[in-house]
Order: sequence, then structure tokens, then C-alpha cells
Amino acid sequence: MRNNMQMILIYNNSDRPKVAEHRQKFDAMTKAELVKVYNHQDKMGIVGARAQGIYLVALHFAFLKRFQMSPVRIEEGCIISLTGQIKLVGEHFISLENQNLN
Repeated sequence: MRNNMQMILIYNNSDRPKVAEHRQKFDAMTKAELVKVYNHQDKMGIVGARAQGIYLVALHFAFLKRFQMSPVRIEEGCIISLTGQIKLVGEHFISLENQNLN
């Protein structure tokens, strides 16, 4: 059964350096490595820790940059959720859960 957990992250300017640090690491990864990192987060589920929220925001932006879409959902600027396991197919990824991706 799918974990539909969400978290609310009230992002502030003090979070920027940590997001930038994560994004720099993600920028150095291959697309396959990004998919693996995301799938690990999805398997673990959202635990509600602020550090995880900041990590997921950075991962969201990394996916947008590399794939022009992201399996990390951010709604209303603060509600973070995951869309389920994904698989790399060529230069793109597909959902293994048949959910709409943003």
C-alpha cells in the first residue's frame, strides 16, 4: 500500500545555503543516480523532519532542471509529497505508480 504522507515546510531564507549545498551535489549526479536517490526517499517515506523537507525541495529543483518534471510534489509552496517509485527510461523517467507528475 502506498504511503500518502505529506509534510508542511515553511521555507525561510536561512534554508537557502543548505538547499544550495544539496543542489550542488545533485547537479554532479547522473540521471540514474537522481532516480535512485528519489526512490530511496520514496521507500523511506516522509518522516516529517525539517532536514528531509529541505533535502526534498533541493531534489525537486534538481529533477526540474534535468527532466523538466519532478516526482516530488510541492503544492501551495509548502506541502511536500512524493508520487511513488519511478524508473529511468532513456533520458526520461516514468512513474511505476501511474500517478500524475508535476
